Amino acid sequence: TFAESSTQSLCLIKIVSDTSDPHQLRELDFCRRSLISAISSSESFGFTMGAPGLLMTCIDDIRRLYRDIKFDRLQDPIDVVVADLLLRLDQCHAMAMQELQTTTHATSPEPEHNKMAFHHLSAFISATYIYFYRTIFNKPPKDVQQYVREVFHHATAFFAIGEGNLSLWPA
Repeated sequence: TFAESSTQSLCLIKIVSDTSDPHQLRELDFCRRSLISAISSSESFGFTMGAPGLLMTCIDDIRRLYRDIKFDRLQDPIDVVVADLLLRLDQCHAMAMQELQTTTHATSPEPEHNKMAFHHLSAFISATYIYFYRTIFNKPPKDVQQYVREVFHHATAFFAIGEGNLSLWPA
C-alpha cells in the first residue's frame, strides 16, 4: 500500500510538472508510460491531487498529444484524438455535476466537505480545459476566459465554504 501510494504520488507530480513548460519536450520512455498506465488504473489514482484518475490521465494525454504533434508522430487522426479527450473531459464534468446533485439531495454528515470537494474538482476540470485549448490549439487567453472565470469562481467558493487546501495546479 505504501509503495503504491508513493508511486502514485510521484506519477501525479510528474504529470503536473510536465504541464509547466510545454516547450521543453522530452521523449516519453516506455518505462514511464507503462508505469503511469499501470498506476492510473487504480481506483484511487489522482486522489492525493483532488482529481479523479480519468482527469489526471487526460492531463497526461494532452501533454502526450502535444509532443506527438510536435514530433509528427500522431498514430491516429488528430480529430479522433481531440474528440476522445474532449469526451473524457466532458465525462469528468458530468461526474462532478452528478456528485453535486447527489450531495445537494442527500443528508450527508459533511455537506460542507462535499461542496468543497465539488468546487475543487470543478476548478481542476476547468483548468484542464484551459490547458487543453492553450496547449493543443494555442487559443489566445480571451478564448478560454470562460474557463478562467470558472476556475476563479470555484476557487473562491471553495474557500468561502471552509478552510482547506486547493491544489496549486488549477490555480
